Amino acid sequence: MTSTILRANMERSIEVHNRLMDACLQALTAAADALIAAYRTGHKALFFGNGGSAADAQHLAARNLWAGICVSAVHCRRWPSIRTRQP
Repeated sequence: MTSTILRANMERSIEVHNRLMDACLQALTAAADALIAAYRTGHKALFFGNGGSAADAQHLAARNLWAGICVSAVHCRRWPSIRTRQP
């Protein structure tokens, strides 16, 4: 019973992700290319939001700070992180 419910939920999730990919992949690719171009030319990205969107913005900013932007296959530049709390 539990496995049937889990399987149905996962299949619905996959279906939603496939629809999202079909609908948004071109726009997401353009946005990613714009961010990469901005970083490569010394610019920065600002992420912001209100409520849940603020949490999403914080997550995006943290991912960009920690992951860095790979400017080529052999050279990856790490951006300095902002420390909000002492260890």
